[in-house]
Amino acid sequence: MGQLVVHQIKGEASRLDKFLVVNIPKYSRSVWREMINNGSVQVNGRVVKPHLLVKEGDIITWSSLSRVCKTSGRQKTSSTALPLKIIAVKPDYLVINKPAGLLTHDNFWPSRQPTVVGKLAKKYPEILSLGDNPARPGLVHRLDKDVSGLMVVPRTEPMFDFLKRQFKYHTVKKVYTGLVYGTLSRTSGVINFKLDRSTSGRKMAARPLNQVGKSALTEYEVIRQWTNYSLLQITIKTGRTHQIRAHLAAIGHPLVGDNWYGTNKTKIKNKELGINRVFLVATQLSFLDLAKVRQTFSLRLPRQMTSFFNTLK
Repeated sequence: MGQLVVHQIKGEASRLDKFLVVNIPKYSRSVWREMINNGSVQVNGRVVKPHLLVKEGDIITWSSLSRVCKTSGRQKTSSTALPLKIIAVKPDYLVINKPAGLLTHDNFWPSRQPTVVGKLAKKYPEILSLGDNPARPGLVHRLDKDVSGLMVVPRTEPMFDFLKRQFKYHTVKKVYTGLVYGTLSRTSGVINFKLDRSTSGRKMAARPLNQVGKSALTEYEVIRQWTNYSLLQITIKTGRTHQIRAHLAAIGHPLVGDNWYGTNKTKIKNKELGINRVFLVATQLSFLDLAKVRQTFSLRLPRQMTSFFNTLK
């Protein structure tokens, strides 16, 4: 059982879920919201809603995350449907190829649906003891559910810390390959829009540099073009949520299969084509191992994408 007495609220009055994320960032906002809705968080001894405005003197108590996981009524689903390929097994880390359709992590551990963490933990249980977020054990980065490609997963605490620093200071090299709608007027370029949560809170919004948001740089190079499509090699200099998807949509070239950031026209086209994933793949990953030797891994594009290329003119 945890307890927090509200002594000072920074800025304006704050919702309970937002207040908890700021003051106890151990759990994500979605985890706190789930705990509040489950009645596992109380304010002054009362079950409340996430939008409650907290005030000075309030006493907030909560149950442990493990208890919340055990008492939730949501059902686990089988994790055998989506294969996860191990590219490399080293004493300090794993390199994997995450398939499209598989979550990197759930908001809880144990996971309630198939995840990268859940699949790996069966054979490499040591990853569960790593990290400072019990809902995301062992993870130093992630890929969106409908995006596939290379990920590195540490197996030891020293490697976890070392990789985390590399991601923090942007020394990990990540290269993606993506298919977008339309043909670009330039064969290469840099997309430099800030990113911030949209008003709906579900997506990221690309904003001009003079507006509020986090800086984000995305470089692209055209590999091949067809009449209405372009294949890009994409390198990100920052690792913001949905960065590539939001940036490409902002310049008028959403990724094929992306129904979150696409236009009404491209969403209809995705449905007509029967595309069930985002055509974005993390094809190259490079980082330093504990001996400070750079390790580089690469992937071929999945068959679903290359088969689609054969239909284009």
